[in-house]
Amino acid sequence: MSEIIKEELPHKFDVTYSSQLSEEVKIVIKANSKERSELAIRFNLQSINTLVATLSIINTKPGFFHVKGIIDSDLKILDSEVNDLIEFTLNDHFDELFALPEALESEDEKELKNQFDYELIENNIVPLGEVVAQNFSLALEYLFLNSPSSTTQNIVFSDELNEKNIEDTDYILIITARNSEFKGIAEKCLLDNNIRYDRIIYDTPRGERILINDRKPWDGGIDTAYSFNIDRNNFDL
Repeated sequence: MSEIIKEELPHKFDVTYSSQLSEEVKIVIKANSKERSELAIRFNLQSINTLVATLSIINTKPGFFHVKGIIDSDLKILDSEVNDLIEFTLNDHFDELFALPEALESEDEKELKNQFDYELIENNIVPLGEVVAQNFSLALEYLFLNSPSSTTQNIVFSDELNEKNIEDTDYILIITARNSEFKGIAEKCLLDNNIRYDRIIYDTPRGERILINDRKPWDGGIDTAYSFNIDRNNFDL
């Protein structure tokens, strides 16, 4: 998890005495007015009218914790493209895996870490509020994909790609942290806006995506790997 500068949702879970729990722990985080206002500023929203996160924490084995959550929210954004407020209702599910550092020290657990994306637990504390905030941010990406301004930007972005003379034999791969349960809606939006792609990889962790491919030896060496880093909601290439 990225470094926490400010906690708009200062809700925490102490795992010190949780290793002996045999049943899941249920926690409900209901953001108050101040917390919603601060989150709206953080994520550049007009307002957040409601935000409720229903969480369950399961101690899967000593030192390992599985956090499952559902986020429900009503919010508004100011769409500069149409100069109007747009209301959204958000409902999102997420899963996070956490582990104490000492639980990952054995060889068996190191192999487990290579297979799953565990967040390390610092000082025996799981920052549930920030977990909710970051997953709320990911859910907003899906909502913004369907906003009028994003649709317009996507069309411009697609046109710019076409103007760069991408060959029919070139392969376009889109990588996203968006949950695969939304793939039908996401791909319909891309199709409706003539955005070309060959494959989408969903459910990727929130880390850097590294693209590697070989350079073809003929014709003086042909580059076969290109990547584009773009600012969120800014599609200028």
